[in-house]
Amino acid sequence: MTLATASQNRSLKYPHLGEDYGVVADLSDEERLAFISRDRFISFHQSTEILKAMNRLYRQEDAIRPSGMLLVGESLIGKSFLIDQFMKEHPAQDNTQGDAAIVPVVHITVAGRARVDIYREIMGSLNCRPAATAKPDAVRVDCIDLMKDVGMRVLIIEEFQDLLVGTPTEQDVALNHVKYIMGETRRPIIASGVEKAVNAVVKSTQLKSRLRVRRLYRFGLNEEYQDALAMWEQTLPLRKSSNLDDASLAQDIHERSDGVTGRISDLVKMAAELAIEDKSECITIKTLARAEEALGSIAADSD
Repeated sequence: MTLATASQNRSLKYPHLGEDYGVVADLSDEERLAFISRDRFISFHQSTEILKAMNRLYRQEDAIRPSGMLLVGESLIGKSFLIDQFMKEHPAQDNTQGDAAIVPVVHITVAGRARVDIYREIMGSLNCRPAATAKPDAVRVDCIDLMKDVGMRVLIIEEFQDLLVGTPTEQDVALNHVKYIMGETRRPIIASGVEKAVNAVVKSTQLKSRLRVRRLYRFGLNEEYQDALAMWEQTLPLRKSSNLDDASLAQDIHERSDGVTGRISDLVKMAAELAIEDKSECITIKTLARAEEALGSIAADSD
């Protein structure tokens, strides 16, 4: 039997699964449970459109006033998954022509740390740590040179709102650093954070025109949401169809998750695990209720 024939047979056996997932459904329970727990990017409409916009920034030529993006959304809405997918599409590479690796997407996270030295953070992310006694001006110049040396095309700053803590004057200083980096490198910045980040950026006349806001929203109870559930189901290696996009199941999932992407993902993944463990091999409203209870217990245990 050829590989093409084997793949076609699995498609007939598991028509509810995506082309690459039928083979997983034939694995052992333990292997399927491990597979379900893995992170994966699913191309919903709004995430796909934002990813396209991120790639347009990546392709943009050097500019005196480069455009950028401020990706905004509440916790668990999918910002980090989008950024992770973007970085996978543009990985770092060895540079056979020079000393520094090629790092087209440089990434830092400033969560929970007040008054971060953004230049030292960037250099640290590139495995280059300036001396503790190095003067700020020297660190700034070295950081800009390093970003150019590694061929950076986009700088990503996650949890952007945490960079903007402090007094209004301190916020202005942080925003000026961001503007300076974009001006000196002539490359875009993609910042991500919660609504608080927007409130700070709009106060900067120059930055608010450069960091254009793109929002990730909760799913409404609509056709786009049902299409998304169908896509989720295609990635869950259950041996029977659950029809997650059925109106009753879709509404139940929406009520339990409030339409928040991360909560939907956690809920259907837990339900899939339970469906494997109890041998039912499909997700029902009863399975979802058990999954919600199990997730609640996990949250309580982690406090």
